[in-house]
Amino acid sequence: MKKNELKNTNPLFKIFIVFCVVVASSWSIFTVAGTVKESNLKDRLVEKQTMLTKEVNQLFDEEVLEELTIEETQEKLTLLASQMDKIQNEMKNLTDKNQETLRQESDKIVANIQMMEDLVKIRQLQDSLFTVAVFDESGLNKEAQVKEDVTLAKIEEVQKAIEQNPQAEKLVKETKMVMDFAKKQVETKAAVDSWLAKNKNKYTEKNYEAFEKLVKAVTPKAAQEAYKKPLADFKKAVDKQIKKEKEEAKKKAEAKKKAEAEAKEEQQQAAASSRNNQSATGSNAPSSQAPSAGNQSSANGSATNQQKPANQAVQNQAPAAPPVQPAPAPRTDGFNFKGQHFDLSSFSGVGAVPQWTPYIYQWSDDPSHYLIEKASNAGSAIWSVGIGDQVVINGQTYTVFNMMSNVPNDDNAYGILKSQGATVTWQTCDSANPNSTLTLWFAA
Repeated sequence: MKKNELKNTNPLFKIFIVFCVVVASSWSIFTVAGTVKESNLKDRLVEKQTMLTKEVNQLFDEEVLEELTIEETQEKLTLLASQMDKIQNEMKNLTDKNQETLRQESDKIVANIQMMEDLVKIRQLQDSLFTVAVFDESGLNKEAQVKEDVTLAKIEEVQKAIEQNPQAEKLVKETKMVMDFAKKQVETKAAVDSWLAKNKNKYTEKNYEAFEKLVKAVTPKAAQEAYKKPLADFKKAVDKQIKKEKEEAKKKAEAKKKAEAEAKEEQQQAAASSRNNQSATGSNAPSSQAPSAGNQSSANGSATNQQKPANQAVQNQAPAAPPVQPAPAPRTDGFNFKGQHFDLSSFSGVGAVPQWTPYIYQWSDDPSHYLIEKASNAGSAIWSVGIGDQVVINGQTYTVFNMMSNVPNDDNAYGILKSQGATVTWQTCDSANPNSTLTLWFAA
């Protein structure tokens, strides 16, 4: 349109054109302002995400984590999760494209927070078995005691709960360490309690030694304090019993000595009486004349009659008892339990021990471990040995403090064998087949 033509344009049309220009300008200004506002919001959210990511990553730092208790870590995670929720709510004000850009980082943060929460839950489950935290800055807290109400069934329940946790694989070694530690505490205490229930009033020096050895096997050492008084009371009872037995033995010895003295005195009196009678008979015979045949007969008759009391005294004595043969001393060489003895042989670890063997085999690679063939006589007899029983191996006495059955015969078996801190161990198969599980005995 030419300039002079615009001058001749209808006034209403001019107003319309001006209005359109104004509206177009306003829309352009609004678009720029909206873009700037979203850009600023996006930048703020990215900055918050960066800070949050840094805080979450710090929790995965072992040094930082060791300085926090489980409760402090849980509080920290709750706060981080709350901040993440706020960021996600603000993200709704962004365009779909910008939301998608920020969502990737948000998902990573949420996943890391959830991972840490799962790991904390595992730690809480582990700690639920103990009176204090089972891990400290040095690792496993070996002085942590299990709670009074913890049983093997409770430990199994906690272990299953941990296995269902999504992060269980990350702490599988630590969990096994904790479960074994808890089981050993429960089992060693149960061994003492079971033995004490069976031998409560059997006060002998040998039983005291067995009781003391079982108490020393209890872990941790602080838990042994609970048995300090029962052990001292048992020792007092043993000393009292020994004193009583000595007094009774002394009385019996004195009574025997008195009886022997009285019997000897009676024998001496009988002998003296016999001599007196013989002397009296000799004084009545004529001294100047030899006795006649009749007198000799009479004298012989008198002598015979006078000797009867002495002979009768000898005849009335009880016949001497045959000498008592001492019982053979129990064998202490080889492998001995419950009155049974088995010789030892050596096993190199290659192949298998022979069936129907008379021996128990000592493992050459680990002389503290013994193998018992199930089909042998020892394999049948060993099942009579339980917790609290004693075995004698090459002169050393050991007390059983734990047993484990249905142990898989795989690469983990040796680790289980050494997990209880036993002085000696032995094994036999649960069934007669090459893939049988094992039963293990632990003694100290």
